Amino acid sequence: MKSKNKVSHICIVRPNISIFDHADALASQAAKLGISCCFIDFESMFSRTMIYGRIFKWHTIVRRSSYLFLSTPYPEHYPKWLIQGNYKLAYAGYGLTLSNWVDGHFSSGMIRKCAILLAGSESEYLGYSGVCEDSQATILTGNPLMWEIRNSTSKNQVTKKQVEQILWAPHWTATWFESSVGFSRWRESIGPILSFAETNPKVRILVRPHPILLEAISASQKVENSYYKREILASLRAGDSSYLDLFQKLLTLRNVKLSCDPLPSDILNSDALLTEGVSIIGYWASTGKPMAVYRDENSPDFGANGRLLLEQVTKVANPSEILDWLKVITGVEGYELNEKLVEVAQRVFPTFDHNPIQIALDQ
Repeated sequence: MKSKNKVSHICIVRPNISIFDHADALASQAAKLGISCCFIDFESMFSRTMIYGRIFKWHTIVRRSSYLFLSTPYPEHYPKWLIQGNYKLAYAGYGLTLSNWVDGHFSSGMIRKCAILLAGSESEYLGYSGVCEDSQATILTGNPLMWEIRNSTSKNQVTKKQVEQILWAPHWTATWFESSVGFSRWRESIGPILSFAETNPKVRILVRPHPILLEAISASQKVENSYYKREILASLRAGDSSYLDLFQKLLTLRNVKLSCDPLPSDILNSDALLTEGVSIIGYWASTGKPMAVYRDENSPDFGANGRLLLEQVTKVANPSEILDWLKVITGVEGYELNEKLVEVAQRVFPTFDHNPIQIALDQ
């Protein structure tokens, strides 16, 4: 993406069931540089394979410097025309590398097909460099969504205040590779959160499930198939009906809302976070606001970046500890920002004066 071969247009995959925020961050940053964007709907790529294949070929022919930014690195998420075609592919991640899934982060088949890789951290840069070909360009740009979040929070300085809104962000992984239990702890969390919400009507609860978990919960009420059936099945287990009932009951409370806003907005407008991971831990850490992460003896290991952040946060290991944390965090007159957490997040996931797209262009 050198300026002598100026990029005027890029295509971005904005998936139907994944994180929109990364694609939107890329589009926003490109627009600020006068680069136009078009979006390819994930689900439509499968149902209209020939049409979308021809549309993208038109972009590569008419707009010779057009790139297609992938939203995930997994070949099973893409149609054959894209996997088998000779396109200018780019990838800027869809999350932060906090787990220990090295192969998924750096060795996916689609990563190996990308001409450009925008690394969000030094560890990502080294990970890509260790497996990629000489013809691939790996550039340390910082994470696009992290850049947007830090840019937003710098314009809206976080001040010490009472906790008025708690963000609950449960993960989707009921299982995690060789581990018998995944990151997901929404079953353990739903009871104490519901109890707290019912007895503390003045405290707002914003529920932001991982998109796959949200789709799984929604799909549990339907019969139709999904392109993400594998992930959805991995989110729910037999016997989850009682937990799903509690989830639906929680959403009926007047002080509880299901998020429909971008991640930067939810982070900016919330005062404390309860989650088990994964990427949201890093994004939230950049604010220094209170955070509790569910970790017990069965929780999967984090990678080096994740472990550094976890050293600075509150950890809860059972429903009682969740309820105790909720009571404590809302009972104080005002929370203290965790400056050490902010410093670690900046060191692990740096962002720079220019946005990632601009840095890539300058390289």
